[in-house]
Amino acid sequence: MFDIKTKQTLFVVLALVVVVVLFSSGDFIQITNNSGFALDFVDSPEKGTESAVASFLDGGVLIQDEVVGSGVEALPGSVVVINYIGYLEDGTVFDDFFEKESTVEFEVGAGKVIKGVEAGVLGMKVGGKRSIFIKPQFGYGEKEFGEIPASSNVIFDVVLVDVQS
Repeated sequence: MFDIKTKQTLFVVLALVVVVVLFSSGDFIQITNNSGFALDFVDSPEKGTESAVASFLDGGVLIQDEVVGSGVEALPGSVVVINYIGYLEDGTVFDDFFEKESTVEFEVGAGKVIKGVEAGVLGMKVGGKRSIFIKPQFGYGEKEFGEIPASSNVIFDVVLVDVQS
């Protein structure tokens, strides 16, 4: 059916696929896509948690779980209490509730915070830590907002402190 040359070629291709799969299963994940984000995640979740998963929500929000919580899950309509730091892609911090030693409380889906944060906290469980990468259309839009330049991608590192139904 296949000559020896074809069999050898198939074997080499299969071996390369296996090597790529084995080496890509570590802590390093690189995501590049047409949404404008090119992100490298090099931190793995803390011991005893599920593997980090990066996934896109709504075409403009990328989530990266650093620690998967074990408490109550944030659902639409839940009142959540979070602690966070917000920064630009270049690392410029524009808001830091960890430093303020304070939290933020809001109802998920009520429109009191930017859409990207609402979408990003959905599904988190109390005790979880997540990075939320947000495109402008789900963040602060095309207008300047305080220290945030117009049309900026923003990143929030969020810890879910509490969920109230």
